[in-house]
Amino acid sequence: MRRRLIILFTLLCVVGAGLGSVALTRRAAKADSISTMLSGSAYGLSITAANGATVISGGPFGAVSTVCSPYPTNQENTLLRLDLLHGLISSTTLRDKLTFVRTDDASSAVATSTIERLTIGQSLLGPLIEVGGLRAFASSSARAAAATSTTAASSFGIIRIAGLPLPLHIRPNTRISLPGLGSIVLNEQITRNLNPVTTYAEVNMLDITLSVGNILHLAAGTRIIVGHASSLDRIVSVLASMQAHAFGLYTALGVGNLAHVRLGPLPDTEIGCLDGSASASAVDLRVSSLISGGVAQTRASGAILGSTVAVNSTEKITNLSLLGGLIRAGLLQEDANAVYDGKRGIGFGHFDALKLSIAGVTIQPDVHHTNDRFPLPGLGYVVVNEVVPSSLTFGFALNALDVYITTPNNRLGLAVGLRIVVGHVDAGISIFS
Repeated sequence: MRRRLIILFTLLCVVGAGLGSVALTRRAAKADSISTMLSGSAYGLSITAANGATVISGGPFGAVSTVCSPYPTNQENTLLRLDLLHGLISSTTLRDKLTFVRTDDASSAVATSTIERLTIGQSLLGPLIEVGGLRAFASSSARAAAATSTTAASSFGIIRIAGLPLPLHIRPNTRISLPGLGSIVLNEQITRNLNPVTTYAEVNMLDITLSVGNILHLAAGTRIIVGHASSLDRIVSVLASMQAHAFGLYTALGVGNLAHVRLGPLPDTEIGCLDGSASASAVDLRVSSLISGGVAQTRASGAILGSTVAVNSTEKITNLSLLGGLIRAGLLQEDANAVYDGKRGIGFGHFDALKLSIAGVTIQPDVHHTNDRFPLPGLGYVVVNEVVPSSLTFGFALNALDVYITTPNNRLGLAVGLRIVVGHVDAGISIFS
């Protein structure tokens, strides 16, 4: 099956190369006319809990975002005041904005985040961190065969660390360590002119990673971003975007025996808009005594060649034991695919399992239908090979196992409504006219 998928992917890419050359030849006759895909995001503050930590509500605050669109609309969001963690993080006006410009021969995406004043932590000398007049700026623009980005207009109005003022013109990616808080990257800038037709820029004015025993009383490894802006502009031969996602484990509710952990998605792999590839793995998915697995591997990849678009995601997990052994599997393996050749498109996928048993009953995927439901005595039920509808023009998505807890006061102490997904893949393509 996998060999057939690879062959199909290759053939469509080869066909697409021919179609793409025709499309490019026709476009060249239109005096520098281009088609582009634009993306942008901006927010004032985001707090992301580390894996294994209790999830907190952390934004992003003031966020505006557009992902991979040929016809994006301008956005603006203003937050007048912010007060978190009993005043340990507070700010006055946050303003985030996206501005897009398109003409026949050029386009641009500009993202800005401004903060009037923000403070983090308290000490005898005042706030541990204080910034004012902050401006995060990212701009990407494209003309025929030339795409560039910049973050040069990003700046601080004031910045004080432990009461001491810092120079306003801070070198990009300056790193400092602050006792009682953690490590800080100031004016963190990422600019990628990936090739003559693809450009990306990102800036985080403060990127803080908390240490053990920090004054905010948050888990070590928690990440705080202050002042984020990103932009992307890409010249394309076909108005299409792709996305692919894969993970091994995720739960939508953590209570009882699962309350002390953050359950994914992990390992998590994703690509979006741009072609390319990404992968992730985990050598042990053990989460309390209720969920454990051996090696979990995820991968997502995609390519645009001429007018052909192809995207794929895969996931594999071995030696799974779930709910104290009620569900066991030697191997779960899935893939999702989407292909568009300039005229037609399709989404498809596959699920395979070895030594899968549910409540002591061996399950053979080849003799069962998709979305088969099996009871979990005293707990709820599990759906095997669950196909999920795709909202994209062409796409496919599935979950290997989707567990629903429906029985109150069950023997494992799990709350009704808990959902555990094991082995997810999705791949899709959006076509714009």
